[in-house]
Amino acid sequence: MFEQQLFGSFGMGNGGLQGAGQWIYKDTDGQIKLIFTDEKYREVWKYMAMLWKEKLMHPETFTNMEYGNWVAAGAKSQVGVFSWVSPSYIGDKMVKSYIGVHALEGPGGRVLNWLDNPARGTTSFMITDKNKNPERTIKWIDFWYGEEGANFGFSARKA
Repeated sequence: MFEQQLFGSFGMGNGGLQGAGQWIYKDTDGQIKLIFTDEKYREVWKYMAMLWKEKLMHPETFTNMEYGNWVAAGAKSQVGVFSWVSPSYIGDKMVKSYIGVHALEGPGGRVLNWLDNPARGTTSFMITDKNKNPERTIKWIDFWYGEEGANFGFSARKA
């Protein structure tokens, strides 16, 4: 899944979660492209190979690593970057030192292909025509989707 999150940085980033999940994207020429056969996909894997060679990826990144091993690695400060909906996924130490980062900049720019945000795993929002204060509701939602609200929500949930 990590490679899918890099698609935007390599020029394949406008299909969102569904496009990435189906391995397609709409290229700048307006054509739908299959990611598996695209030269840009090869560049994603070259980048990941460089990360691996430089030992910037956990040795068990491409295995079916058990959840307990991730938590143990987090407790030993052996996880520098990870992609998940909540920093609490790999333990309390990660919650305390969590810093959110933007999409990586690559040859395709700084494009976030898709985001697995906290609401997907815990809840979601909908505003209907019955809502008498949609503007206030949007402000409330923005808080919970923002860094401060997400950190507060996930740390409160663990307490």
